[in-house]
Amino acid sequence: MPAPPSIFAEDLRLGETFALGARALTVTEIVEFGRLWDPLAFHVDPRAAESSKFGGLVASGVQTIALFQRMCVDQQFSHWALLAGRSFRDVVFVKPVRPGVKLSGSLSVAEVAHRSPRSADVVLDGLLLDDDEHTVFTMTLVISMQRRTEGSA
Repeated sequence: MPAPPSIFAEDLRLGETFALGARALTVTEIVEFGRLWDPLAFHVDPRAAESSKFGGLVASGVQTIALFQRMCVDQQFSHWALLAGRSFRDVVFVKPVRPGVKLSGSLSVAEVAHRSPRSADVVLDGLLLDDDEHTVFTMTLVISMQRRTEGSA
């Protein structure tokens, strides 16, 4: 049974940054995901990918979003009083994600907007960096979170 949430909307501070840990995708993970959800040659066929504009196998952008979401849940959202995701916006794939490249992620609080006595919308800026600290992926996500008590600040 999961532990009750320990972080509520009013606990978050503007500019606060949360680490998401690090993760690398394997060739097998990229190919399997690509076969299921984005079967373009540069996601599913390492040999064909060599002659693509990427010069090798790369993860699907959809897989990059899924990986980022998993990192968010594993490291942060599983402890938050999260009610629902509301939107993804400004998704930017700066560099392709290649097999074996360690990606580290972070979330930064951009806004907390109290919608009702019980909930707030939280705007988060997400970031993935490669092992050379170059930006690979950015996005803004909006989540709905529970407030600790009705009308709390």
